[in-house]
Amino acid sequence: MKIDDAQMAKLADAARIGLGPDAGALARDLEQIAAYASVITGDDSTRSPAQSSDAQNLSAPLRPDVVTNAPNAEALLAGAPDVKGTYIRVPRTVEE
Repeated sequence: MKIDDAQMAKLADAARIGLGPDAGALARDLEQIAAYASVITGDDSTRSPAQSSDAQNLSAPLRPDVVTNAPNAEALLAGAPDVKGTYIRVPRTVEE
């Protein structure tokens, strides 16, 4: 997988690092790492374009973010030693 200057700039920005005169050597190292990772996993990354992490560019459908198990306050407070309303009472730790 070939890493160009624009991809290096994005990676440096995401990693919050500055690219110096060694940016070319770093790009070659990253290319070697990606090639080795492809060998280990058995994936051929040379045939597919680089993927974006944006949710809009994902090819897999995403499920809606819906709460299916809302917490029950009574059940959560059942094990507390001292309760007042929906709050857990604790001993005072700061003197006035």
